[in-house]
Amino acid sequence: MNSLDFVNTVSPWWCAFALMVLQPLMPANVAGDSDSTWAVGLTDPVQVPGGLIRGQRVRLRNRHLGPVEQYLGVPFARPPTGHLRFRPPQFPPIGWSGVRNATKFSPACPQLVRTAEGDLPSWKSEPLRSRWPFLQVMDEDCLFLNIYVPAREVKSTDGDEIEAGTEDSVSFAGDAPLATGSEDPDGSWTPETWSDAGSYSSEDDQPSDPPGAGDQGRATGNGGIPLGDDPGPPADGYPVMVFIHGDGFREGSGNMYDGSVLASYGGVIVVTFNYRLGILGFLSTNDGAARGNYGLLDQILVLKWINQNIRTFGGDPNHVTVFGVGSGAACAGMLMVSNMTSGLISGVIAHSGSAIAPWAITREPRNFAKMAATKIGCEAPTTYQIVDCLRQVRPEEFQLLDVEAPLYYNAFAPVVDGGVLEDDPAVLFEEIARGERRPSCTGCAFMTGVTRSEGFAYVGEDADGAGKLDPMVFNHILDGFVQNNYGGNMHAGNVIKKAIYYEYIDWGGGEGNPFTLSESAIDIISDDLWVTPAIQSLKMTGKMGLGSYLYTFGHRSKMDVHPRWAGSVHLSDMPFIFGAPLVPGPLGIFMENFTKGDASVSLAVLTYWTNFAKTGNPNMPVPQTPRKIHRHYKVSFPYETLEPWPAYTEGTQEFIHIGISPRIRDFYRLHKISFWEELVPEISKAFPADVMPPYVIPTLPALSMATTTAASDPLTTQAAPRTTVKKKDTNKIPGNAPTASPAVSPTMGNEIPLGPVKQDEPSEGNFTVELSVVIAVGGFLLLVNVLVLGAIYYMRDRRKLETKLAAKYLAQQEERRQQQKMSEGAGSRLAAANNHGTASPAHRGLNQNMNRNNVTFGNDVIEFQV
Repeated sequence: MNSLDFVNTVSPWWCAFALMVLQPLMPANVAGDSDSTWAVGLTDPVQVPGGLIRGQRVRLRNRHLGPVEQYLGVPFARPPTGHLRFRPPQFPPIGWSGVRNATKFSPACPQLVRTAEGDLPSWKSEPLRSRWPFLQVMDEDCLFLNIYVPAREVKSTDGDEIEAGTEDSVSFAGDAPLATGSEDPDGSWTPETWSDAGSYSSEDDQPSDPPGAGDQGRATGNGGIPLGDDPGPPADGYPVMVFIHGDGFREGSGNMYDGSVLASYGGVIVVTFNYRLGILGFLSTNDGAARGNYGLLDQILVLKWINQNIRTFGGDPNHVTVFGVGSGAACAGMLMVSNMTSGLISGVIAHSGSAIAPWAITREPRNFAKMAATKIGCEAPTTYQIVDCLRQVRPEEFQLLDVEAPLYYNAFAPVVDGGVLEDDPAVLFEEIARGERRPSCTGCAFMTGVTRSEGFAYVGEDADGAGKLDPMVFNHILDGFVQNNYGGNMHAGNVIKKAIYYEYIDWGGGEGNPFTLSESAIDIISDDLWVTPAIQSLKMTGKMGLGSYLYTFGHRSKMDVHPRWAGSVHLSDMPFIFGAPLVPGPLGIFMENFTKGDASVSLAVLTYWTNFAKTGNPNMPVPQTPRKIHRHYKVSFPYETLEPWPAYTEGTQEFIHIGISPRIRDFYRLHKISFWEELVPEISKAFPADVMPPYVIPTLPALSMATTTAASDPLTTQAAPRTTVKKKDTNKIPGNAPTASPAVSPTMGNEIPLGPVKQDEPSEGNFTVELSVVIAVGGFLLLVNVLVLGAIYYMRDRRKLETKLAAKYLAQQEERRQQQKMSEGAGSRLAAANNHGTASPAHRGLNQNMNRNNVTFGNDVIEFQV
């Protein structure tokens, strides 16, 4: 009996039993089913660059959500290995014959995997555990994307049609029997027996009255299409939402974010993808050997792939919204101003990150490249030799490579390369706003937002479970923050530290109150590194004439593993944007069990976000009115009565606060932002950057130009970078101002020595003038200090003298009063003996002394009443 005969003789019941037993053992990144979805069939073959692919149709475990087609692990570039390492991605991908199954995720890009071992707090260990299934398989050949498409119909594997919305036996988080209300035959909801039984996740958020009956007929998706009866994409195709994952340019994968719920509920196509990370994605020697930004170039190629191929999946290439979180948000902002993305983007959503944040680009890429070369054994006289050596290193060695950067910053991140980024992103935004540069993202809408406690990760481990932070630890955190962010000058750093201390200490609650110190530490980090850059981005996009919107996310799920005192932290909004509360079990990396209140917030967020993707306005075309999926959770929906989300302008500065109790507010943290925007830069300007931050390693002495000929590099970016950049506040960020790569032609045949990249160096005369100014300022400050010290000593000695004189005078007065009493007694006896007469000379002198009623000390007259 051959194997085929054996398979034909096995009972279908045994196959079903084996599948049921083995399914839970399958890796999460390979299995077609999960607790939130299950596969019900394959799609028809679709032509993409490289060949034909076939995806899978899945049902979501929520009867109010329609089916989705998933195309997983679709290649968009050639493997960036061998001679293609540290080079722009190459298109098209390597082709294949036949039909390729796109039903499981591709490997993640190489990265250092942090484990949940050791004595870690749950808010650190749990997220690490949720990521682990998606990082079990890593490969340098990792440039793949995943596509989630709303499906018109679903067929089971045996060919029988399954009508969407008929899986009534499925229960999920927050589910409750619909018997508590009644449903008319036409599908409308009768609210007579409404039960407000939801769970609420914020102490200050209370339920309001339940919504009304709302829409009639079948429940509709965000796009106004009845779920389960989708007539197909709109005439121009589904809008497309492209997600860029975060994790500091060095970790993560697009596989971790399942776009099924977002696609189904919102009527949009969702695309996630991998891009090169760490040294493989962002190594830069600041010259032609390695220009850097390979991860950004991967992202740009994804946008070009979508522009050319998304119509095949029913998408609209003219409505592409890029949204990212953390470093992914910074990338989204950079793509918005890059001259390589013209016509590829219609909108940008930046969650908890900004292209103009100080941590968004690397200021000293060559130093970090040398540090990596030293650690990995690739030291060489020239940058070309170093990069050639690094191309021979096994990718597993890069996974273990750890090049330390200052706290809050990254060793390998985007750089000003003269191609992808022609200048510092802040400068590009300003030039576009002033009309000095042609925008690549014409008419783009822009949305950004932050959570309440973005900086919690830098403070959480130092505080105890109740949120108390020791004053000494607070001072240590503040010292490190100032040193790493404003360490260009010791004097400026000291003044800035004192200014921060007085600005953020809760004087009403007590200077050393450990409960308020933890909040102050989080606010300092959050306001400077997240909130202020976000507001600055909004102001710049407003000047560009783009529709801009700001949100703050204040909702905290009861199931959140972070301590309750922290509130909403970095990434707290992500589960709600991807719709995790609407399905049971894990959805990608979102492992929490959510409440009905969480589901209500998620429904509102999904509507806002997908509206923005469709029109650039979060308020339209779909209003925030309850539909059947809302009423299923039987909780109030306050977004129904909330006024429209207003656009952000510099005059009104209005925004929406997202939570169980949403509110429209204005001038978010205005005073604190003014502190970082106005006062701190002025302090920095008052002190020249005369010292380098301690982490910058010494630059090797300049070597003579190499005489060997470098091989022609036709794959290197051809755009000639600018040789000068506008100087920014060098005290703000570690290292020097960003330096552009020198213009190097691959065919010139000259290597760049491993010396410093020389920019416009100051002449000797300028240096003398600057030194004179520094000496003059230092002498003036010394003179002021001497004068102040002298005045202090003078006042102290003067007070001592006055005290001594006053004591001596009082003693004399007391002695005179005693003498007066004795004289008066003697005079009375004398008068009694002589009946009348004149006073003695001694008595007259005493009377004269008594008539004196003041005494002079120096220039002061002190009056005494005797």
